[in-house]
Amino acid sequence: MKECTFKPKINKPLILNDEEENYSGTQPVHEKLYSKYKEKQNQKDKHSEELKKLQENNELSECTFKPELVGGKTFDKSMSSVEKPKGFNQTVERMRKGIIENLKKKYLAKK
Repeated sequence: MKECTFKPKINKPLILNDEEENYSGTQPVHEKLYSKYKEKQNQKDKHSEELKKLQENNELSECTFKPELVGGKTFDKSMSSVEKPKGFNQTVERMRKGIIENLKKKYLAKK
């Protein structure tokens, strides 16, 4: 090995910009590039979220409709007293009886 006199010139580590002049070479260039990409992507995401919120607020500010509630009625069990069509109760009763008859037939058929 003492006979080998060739000594190649090695380039200094690649510096991405002037801010990184104190680059120690511990982090590979591709990782630095990726981390910068992620930072920019996060900034874009934040910016797009802000724009979306701003747009939603603008749309909501344009809404002028405010309904007037009469009597303060809410939909609950009290609404069941609404007028039902003629023959409603009879039809429901007939259907219940039919269901019970079908269940009885199935039960007897199994025995």
